[in-house]
Order: sequence, then C-alpha cells, then structure tokens
Amino acid sequence: MPIKSERAVLIAELENLLRHMTLECNDKSVEFTEIMDIYEAVTGSRYLKHRSAVPKTRALVEILMQIGEREFKMLARCDKASFIRLVELIKYHPVFENNSRNKQSPVWLQLLVVMNRLGCDGNGASIQRMVMLNGTSYGTYQIRYPFWRSLGTLD
Repeated sequence: MPIKSERAVLIAELENLLRHMTLECNDKSVEFTEIMDIYEAVTGSRYLKHRSAVPKTRALVEILMQIGEREFKMLARCDKASFIRLVELIKYHPVFENNSRNKQSPVWLQLLVVMNRLGCDGNGASIQRMVMLNGTSYGTYQIRYPFWRSLGTLD
C-alpha cells in the first residue's frame, strides 16, 4: 500500500470534515466557510511547506582536476585518464541531447554521478548525500535503467 503524503492525508481529513458538516448542519456556518477556504488553499497548492533550493556549485570541474588521483578514484571509481576517455566515447550519444529549455547537466557530470552512485553501497548511495556532494538537483540522481539499454555499444 502506498504511503500517503501529508497533503493527501490533510485533504482527505478536510473532505471528511466538510462532508460531515454538510450532512449534519443545514446552515452554512462561519466554521464551514473557514474550513472550505483552507480546503481550497490546500488543493490549490502543490506543496504544504516552503521548498528550499539546494545550494549548487559550478566549480566542481575545477575541483575534480585539482584533486589527486586517489581522491578522484574515490569519486569517479576510475582514474582521470579513463574517465576522460569514457566521456569522449559517450558525449555524442543522443541520450545526452534534448530539445527542452532546461539543459541537461554536462556529460562529464552525468557520468560522474552514475559512477559514484553505482560504486556506493548502503547510505553512501543516498540521494541526499549525492545532492550535497555534487551540488546538483534531486532529479539528477533518478537513474532510469532504460537509459543503460539505450546506450548499447559505444562504437
């Protein structure tokens, strides 16, 4: 059974309360109007709480090239030369192109994310850790497995 969000639970409770008030009370009281206003506010908004932006850094490429080989291997799970070669092999694949007004992250960053995430186990692969480490958004880490099938061979 799927877990209901706070918003879904609140909407269900408000609907039950409004249903009960409608059946029990013939007059439209002040409380009914206030609850109806709350219901409209909750259903008219996608989120209950204010969303904060994830701090992002664009200096990651500079940091990656300045860190030592050992530290780079910890992040990318391969040495710098192999990593650069992989980027060169896959950078022109159609999966890295889109016609959206929201540009994709650079190929090297997408590869770094995948290699780092797949190279981790347990809490090390948590999305929150990856977001904070790389300064990217949560959507960057939703690895879609059909993506791997679409790569096929790199020739």
